Amino acid sequence: MQRKTDALVGRHILIVEDDWFIVEEIVQHLETAGAIVVAPASDLAGALGLAAKAEPLDGAILNVSLHDELTYTVADVLRERGVPFAFATGFERREIPKAYADVPHIDKPFETSDVVRALFGPSCPKDSAV
Repeated sequence: MQRKTDALVGRHILIVEDDWFIVEEIVQHLETAGAIVVAPASDLAGALGLAAKAEPLDGAILNVSLHDELTYTVADVLRERGVPFAFATGFERREIPKAYADVPHIDKPFETSDVVRALFGPSCPKDSAV
């Protein structure tokens, strides 16, 4: 059973993903857990715009590849703003540039709770269903 967690209630989360099945699942889980989902971005231009201008923005989940375009520029914008983010990707960690070695890496397929813990740390218990 899904429930709200203190770690997510009221937090604005950007989703950067081009697979709408994955987007729908993440949105459902995050909203059920109390998060406010910033409009999902499925292309690089949209992701860059939201990463730069969305207010408030408390965290982001980035797929590394959107329609064969890499999202590292989005990651750079988020870093500049101090917004925590995680890569949720089918890429292996060794395929991610060393400049992003400190970014949490969540392998696809993943549990949404893994991504939440990557963004906000242990304040989101492992057994919470998100």
